[in-house]
Amino acid sequence: VTPTPVVTPTPVVTPTPAAGAVKPVVEVKSSFGSTVSQTYKVTSAGTEGVDLSKLVIRYNYTKDGNKEQKFWCDNAGISLNVAPWYVSYTTNVTGTFGDGYLELSFKDAYVLQPNTGNLTIGARFNQADWSSYTNFQEGTVEVYYDGVLMN
Repeated sequence: VTPTPVVTPTPVVTPTPAAGAVKPVVEVKSSFGSTVSQTYKVTSAGTEGVDLSKLVIRYNYTKDGNKEQKFWCDNAGISLNVAPWYVSYTTNVTGTFGDGYLELSFKDAYVLQPNTGNLTIGARFNQADWSSYTNFQEGTVEVYYDGVLMN
């Protein structure tokens, strides 16, 4: 009797950037009222720079109701410890709503080099009629780079 070989399935591997090569780090601080006010801080902790045009930040949350929402980017700037020292970036920040999330993306490419500075965004969102959110609960923050979930 000749034994039949055992076939081992090949695991499916999701492509990810080289370990440590591109590593965007995103911190979010929120305060709540009739609007949700937020500060985002983005830095590059890898060995390669973060091209902001390839970065997407998804802020997940839950709330009652289906009212239209509005996004406001009050300010955004890249503070650097090398020349040019500061780059205004406010007009490059876009906020898009999905079912239970706000997604931030960036129009123009700027490569944030490791250990040279950070992008800070002051933003807020609210219901279009300015009514207060009901049962608003903060969720997770997902960071995508070039279409790949980084966290």
